[in-house]
Amino acid sequence: MRISALILDLDGTLIDTETVSKNAWEQAARELGFEFPQALYASIAGRSIASARRKIKSFIANSADFDRFMHIAHDIYINDMNTNGVRVNEGVHEIVDYAGQTALAAMIATSTARQYADMKMKLSGLEGHLHVAVAGDEVENGKPAPDLFLRAAAIASVRPEQCIVIEDAEAGVEAAHAAGMIPIMVPSTIDPSDHVRQICHAVVPDLNEALKVIRSVRDQFE
Repeated sequence: MRISALILDLDGTLIDTETVSKNAWEQAARELGFEFPQALYASIAGRSIASARRKIKSFIANSADFDRFMHIAHDIYINDMNTNGVRVNEGVHEIVDYAGQTALAAMIATSTARQYADMKMKLSGLEGHLHVAVAGDEVENGKPAPDLFLRAAAIASVRPEQCIVIEDAEAGVEAAHAAGMIPIMVPSTIDPSDHVRQICHAVVPDLNEALKVIRSVRDQFE
């Protein structure tokens, strides 16, 4: 079997928007007089906005107006990116270059809705280097369901087992594993659980180390 495709998460994996997102949730909570706990953030990291909304709404039901909270957090998040831009994580371009040199199909599958995924690609300068194959509002079930990754594999015309997935969140690793792909985790803000470590091919500190694992995996199947 030959490894033929590299499927990349966007937020937290390729670009540093997880910090922006976390700050937006926390700042909005402070403005409304409550704390946004780390455990809640951990439970929504990497998931679709619909899934995140359900969890947040359940948590703040007796603390604040949910719609007002979401509006404040959204404005903080968008304003931060428009003002400060979107930082690309170290090692992204090396991975893109490697994919190009080896004819490895590289694409993005993200829980972010298409509108915002395209905006982040422009703000980060990644537009033209990678394409968003599948966005969160284009599948029925978000991560940890495998839908995003299975659709990306279908677009690339490859079998799931021929795909390596790079993810920063537990939900993404679970989705890649459920899809029958090879997950590599680069944690951004949340340390992986023992379960996620067990289903990962590797957990590495950054994308430069992830590239070493990608090379190793491909060599095994050559």
